[in-house]
Amino acid sequence: MLILTAIVVAGCTGGEPEPLPPEMQQAAAPTAATAPAQPQPSAPSAQDQPATATPPAAETPLAQPAAPPVAATPQPAAMAQPISRQSEEDEQWATQAEQDGVRKKAGVGMGQQGHGYGHDPITYPLAAYFRIRERIGIDQIKHAVDLYKALHGHYPRTQDEFRKEIIKASAIRLPTLPAGEKYLYDPDKGELMVLRMR
Repeated sequence: MLILTAIVVAGCTGGEPEPLPPEMQQAAAPTAATAPAQPQPSAPSAQDQPATATPPAAETPLAQPAAPPVAATPQPAAMAQPISRQSEEDEQWATQAEQDGVRKKAGVGMGQQGHGYGHDPITYPLAAYFRIRERIGIDQIKHAVDLYKALHGHYPRTQDEFRKEIIKASAIRLPTLPAGEKYLYDPDKGELMVLRMR
């Protein structure tokens, strides 16, 4: 450390400075002085121009390429509207003109689904499922009718009232009946019937 300090002190106090390497000399050389920028002549103002000067011609826009013709898209054919569940339910109910036929009380096994099932181990669970579903619907109807009678003192008086206050109000889904059978309400007994049409 002492030797390094002595060399530095000796270099600072005496002797001529060592010349710089050529690369550093070029970097340290003063750059050539650039010539001052010449002022550019400015465009004459509108006041300096003579009154007879014609205005510059308006630029004409370039012609745009014509857009390709748009082919008319064919309209889809009108699709047949699916039959709503409401209309299907309406068709399941007998009208005033369809009162003639054999009546039986609605019960388990009245629905079209599940007929012919249950005679073998494979289809027995399906038959049991449809029977349970029908049993739940029958129990819901009986409960709703009993509640309606307790509140109003009578059963629903018409089939429309029965459908509105019992079936729709309780959101009961009745099973689809086999062909030739329709639902019918008996206002005297307050019961749902199945009418087999003649």
